[in-house]
Amino acid sequence: MQNAGIREWKMEKAVSMYKSGKSLSEVAEFAEVSVREMMEILAEKGVKSDMTAEEFRDEPLSWK
Repeated sequence: MQNAGIREWKMEKAVSMYKSGKSLSEVAEFAEVSVREMMEILAEKGVKSDMTAEEFRDEPLSWK
């Protein structure tokens, strides 16, 4: 189980990585969350995903 501070840092870093051009699946893996959860985190932060519905369907849903 991760410390809450470490988890929050990973989420912020993942958002920054995504904004810098890393793929959704890469940042989800870094943050240790599912692609779906990462999309929700990005939406909460006001960052739009450029992933299409078809790409989302083909993504693995969990990296755990």
